[in-house]
Amino acid sequence: GFLTKTSKTFEMVVVWTCDSDGNIFTWHTHKKKPILKQKIKVNKPLNYLHFHGRLCFAGTAMGPIAMIDVESKQILPQELMGHTGPVNQIASFDDVVLSCSHDGTIRIWDVFNFV
Repeated sequence: GFLTKTSKTFEMVVVWTCDSDGNIFTWHTHKKKPILKQKIKVNKPLNYLHFHGRLCFAGTAMGPIAMIDVESKQILPQELMGHTGPVNQIASFDDVVLSCSHDGTIRIWDVFNFV
């Protein structure tokens, strides 16, 4: 996923990546050289990141979906539980988040009522 911040003097892009060790990395790109700025430890192998508003949804290889506040970079205590296999993709529309999993299920989450 990508987040863009613009100032009068330069444009900086913050790129978020994840790995199978359960890490989310934020990279700042300036002058075409990525610089690692932060590492967020989710403690579950990650497959997919999706951004909606101030939240990052991190699909895990084990099924749950972790939620991270983009501004504070804090992992929220609640997870979206329902998949029993790896989360393959996450999308959002208005106030719902949709996810699909290798277990053959599609879930619809109304997460913004309790976040």
